[in-house]
Amino acid sequence: MPGSTNRTVEPSTRAFEYALGTLRGSERRAFERAMARDPALAREVHDWEEQLMALQDPHADRPPAPGTWERIEQRLAGSRQRPRRKHTFLSSWGWGGAVAALLLVLALPILLIWKTGAPQVPNSDYVAVLADTEGQPTLTALTLQGGETLWLQWDEYPQTEGSLQLWAVSRRDGQARSLAVFDSAERRTLALDQAARRLITDAEYLLLTEEPPGGSPLDEPSDRTLARGACVRLSTS
Repeated sequence: MPGSTNRTVEPSTRAFEYALGTLRGSERRAFERAMARDPALAREVHDWEEQLMALQDPHADRPPAPGTWERIEQRLAGSRQRPRRKHTFLSSWGWGGAVAALLLVLALPILLIWKTGAPQVPNSDYVAVLADTEGQPTLTALTLQGGETLWLQWDEYPQTEGSLQLWAVSRRDGQARSLAVFDSAERRTLALDQAARRLITDAEYLLLTEEPPGGSPLDEPSDRTLARGACVRLSTS
């Protein structure tokens, strides 16, 4: 049975991958069956979920539990030894918060140097990588200069007949509020006033939607969601 084989060979690695969201398809379903039979395995997954979700709390300076980063490195090292498994940046929107929180923190130094070409990492406050339903990154949004500027990098600008609109979805009341309207990928920076900075500070995630030309006439996102990504705090300064 595939589930039994995978469970026996590397249960700890599978638990981490399941919580992270990179265990997909038949392997994920087999692991879920294994969890139903093994309470200890289910508890290990729950522990990983709590630690990963804690990384995205923007209001508390709460370090991860002792040994968390060492365990993550061990799991990632184990994953790299299995070249046939395909890992995507975000496995699904359902796990977007935890996945983005972890992977963005791990990838930040590479991301900043690669995108900006600068030898020194700028002072960054918040970051979100918006991915589509297939887990492919569409837009990276990063606040720089003390949160006064939102820096934008399009991995692939969606082709639409209308406009794209970026929203901040509040973690407090769940309401989506507009940050910007885009008509082309040439827009690379966005000046943030105090109100916009508060929206990002309070955001659980950012949302990209397709809207009529000029933006949403109702001041709320349409049902044509193109991408979304958790908004993660990186700096406490």
